[in-house]
Amino acid sequence: MIELRDENNIMHRQEKFFFQRLNREVDLAAQQQARMSKPIKDYFYGFSSPDTLRMFVECLWPIANGIDKDRTINQSLKKDPQMMRNFIIDFWQRRAGDTADAVKMWAVYFKNVQEVMTLFKCGKQQGYFTERGRVYLQYGKPNQRSQQLVDQNTYPYEIWQYYRIKDRSNGSISTNRKFVFVNKVMGDDCYKLVHSDMRGEINNDRWQFEVTRNSGNGADPNQASPSGSETNQLNEIYNNPR
Repeated sequence: MIELRDENNIMHRQEKFFFQRLNREVDLAAQQQARMSKPIKDYFYGFSSPDTLRMFVECLWPIANGIDKDRTINQSLKKDPQMMRNFIIDFWQRRAGDTADAVKMWAVYFKNVQEVMTLFKCGKQQGYFTERGRVYLQYGKPNQRSQQLVDQNTYPYEIWQYYRIKDRSNGSISTNRKFVFVNKVMGDDCYKLVHSDMRGEINNDRWQFEVTRNSGNGADPNQASPSGSETNQLNEIYNNPR
């Protein structure tokens, strides 16, 4: 309110203007903080969309153990919001136990899911269903990610290295593990895992044949290395990812 007064404090004119302070970033952060402070049940009961809840269920696949993997499939197929919501709540409550905060655990994981959905989408397939996305969520971000798009006589490929790796599906820990992905279908961004020395993953001693073009895919057991591999960096990068 603005007033115009004279020396005798007599008001000659008055104007009123409405304004309101709005800091969208702070307001959104406050809303998220308020939601995060709720118990796990109240948090997920704030979501009612079947599509959203289905995505919340499906993205747990990479870190689920054997029993929970079957349950994720069943709940996803049923598309029942109540059952999906109960499954998600139970999943994170069991993960958190008596010591951890289930909502915070979910928030950290879902941030990784969002990264995967951006980095590793394959056509209409969600990033967490791709092989690179699954590995990223199950084992975490690699310490080294070597991306080779134009190496001599090869398909586009990636080699990931972990110095210390934890399997989020069972809690086991290993050191110095590698993953090799290759994209044989030009025009998309869909990579297939062809080799890893991580226990439980596909292990292929002749993975170079999968990455090298016109190699015969190792059909001849007497052929030790794929033709044309002399000029590429496959073995060098595998031994020293960068």
